[in-house]
Amino acid sequence: MMNILVIVIVLAMGYMGVIKKFFSSLLHMACVVVAGAIAFAFWEPASYLILEKAPVRGFFEFVEYSAWAIGLVVPFAVSLAILRVASDKLAPHNAIAANVPDAVGGGICGAMSGVVAAGILVIAVGTMRFKPSDFGYEPVKYQGFSLQRTGGLIFPVDRLVGGFYATASEATFATRTPLARWRPEPWHAAEVMRFTDKGVGRNTAKPGDFSLAARYRVKAAEGENLLQDRWANRPHDAQMLGGDKYPADARIEAVILDLKATMRERGSSFIAMTEGQVWMVAEDAQTGERLNLHPVAVIANPQGAETSLARFPYESPNFAIASAGAAALPWAFEFIVPNRFQPIACYVRNIRRELAPGQPVTEFDSVADRDDAITNGSLIAGAESIPDNYGREDQRASNDNDESEYEQAGIRATNLIPERTTIQKGSHKSLKIDDANHILEGDNAWTPTELSVRIVDRALRIDKFGVSGDVVMVQVDLGGDKKGSMYGQAMAAVQRVLPPQLVDVNGIRYEAVGWFYADRDKVEIRYTPGETVRALSVLADNGIVMSAGRNDQKLTLLFICTYGTKIKSFNVGETEVFSLSEPLPLEKKQD
Repeated sequence: MMNILVIVIVLAMGYMGVIKKFFSSLLHMACVVVAGAIAFAFWEPASYLILEKAPVRGFFEFVEYSAWAIGLVVPFAVSLAILRVASDKLAPHNAIAANVPDAVGGGICGAMSGVVAAGILVIAVGTMRFKPSDFGYEPVKYQGFSLQRTGGLIFPVDRLVGGFYATASEATFATRTPLARWRPEPWHAAEVMRFTDKGVGRNTAKPGDFSLAARYRVKAAEGENLLQDRWANRPHDAQMLGGDKYPADARIEAVILDLKATMRERGSSFIAMTEGQVWMVAEDAQTGERLNLHPVAVIANPQGAETSLARFPYESPNFAIASAGAAALPWAFEFIVPNRFQPIACYVRNIRRELAPGQPVTEFDSVADRDDAITNGSLIAGAESIPDNYGREDQRASNDNDESEYEQAGIRATNLIPERTTIQKGSHKSLKIDDANHILEGDNAWTPTELSVRIVDRALRIDKFGVSGDVVMVQVDLGGDKKGSMYGQAMAAVQRVLPPQLVDVNGIRYEAVGWFYADRDKVEIRYTPGETVRALSVLADNGIVMSAGRNDQKLTLLFICTYGTKIKSFNVGETEVFSLSEPLPLEKKQD
């Protein structure tokens, strides 16, 4: 049914485009795209507002269960209506071309408008209180002992549209709090929110229905399995959302949540939390890759006793534990997280709580130690509350305060092209690339328009610099409010005729081998491993002059350093621009 609905919407909009002709359809498509961006921008705050105001019983009880759908569709519809009226006023007359191009162009623009509208509709419907199998569309199913993606629509408009706006949130529609960071797959909530108790339970929570009480982390001692506890006869055969096994290089990250009585099922005395209603977003800070992870187990007190805790692996689609009012302890949800990823947020029925680096995290050096804490009740009883304001805080201020020392300094070990820049093969001009599409050397500039094509095919994507196995690329950001900023006092005091350098703990100096620069007019990459930047003034000689009066300039220096060492400072000549209290370890190979 969902496939039929999507195809009908896209074809109908395409047909309307043919009738309206190219120019009118193009204007409508532009309005639809902008309205979609507005809808996703207001989706979370609008839905929170609806949830807080929705009645808990009576005829309008359905509003709560449809809050996330309303919070997405209404801003889209309202903004589209306003944009259409404005565009009709600004361009009241159509422009006519030859019949065939007019019809073809109009049909294409109309179909594209239909794709966006259908994608938003599919995402919205998925967040409503339906059974997972309703509409014949089950993008996620319980396979074996965990939730796994099993397929999608014939024409996956939800993933296309969600992916487009996630990418745009860090590009054309970029903000300091991009959609892609907090919701890397904006359609994911619609895939899993309908996994409720027996398919008819509550699918939403109000922002104040739970709080983040504490966090803990579990490492596996030698010979231990993170998916095994002392009460089970075998390890839990859980898999990642994509069907892959959890990597051996991983750990448990857990959140302890204080679930209020208002989370109970309507007319019942228990809270039912399925695996699909809780998830975590984890991020690799070096590559920008993000994962949606679902819990492998929950730890709770099923009888509502003060210290009676038990660990329950998620091994079935439905999971419910009876709670007993004030005697009920918080619940702990455990996630398997690959070691190169850090958790940044957890979600309960699509309500977000930020997991900031500065929050206290209890460490367990083995699974056995965690099991001991469950047995004696200290796992939850000793949890220190982590204040939160239901996820509506100013994320910009939070992110600034929680930056690590490396982030504040603007230094990181990565061979990705900065600013998530991707070059399409064929547009790389004179840059030399290898068979893996890694940049080996070259010096070129592009206009932002030349690099604006969104590349899907991995075979055509150039997004990394080539480095050999015995070296690592380190990048230093010289823009914005970073410690090495060209606007800062430290850089203002250096002599520009001296070379920029990184210094490791052994006193070895590494000169820059290039840079990445971008502003509103151009993007420039220089990568010359055989020719270092002999003076900071070389930047100005190449037309790169950073101005504190501009906010569109991005400048990153590229360094090649020895694998296995640790970087302790960034210098210009003998002048130390900044030093690191914890030297940056270069312990990861770069492919």
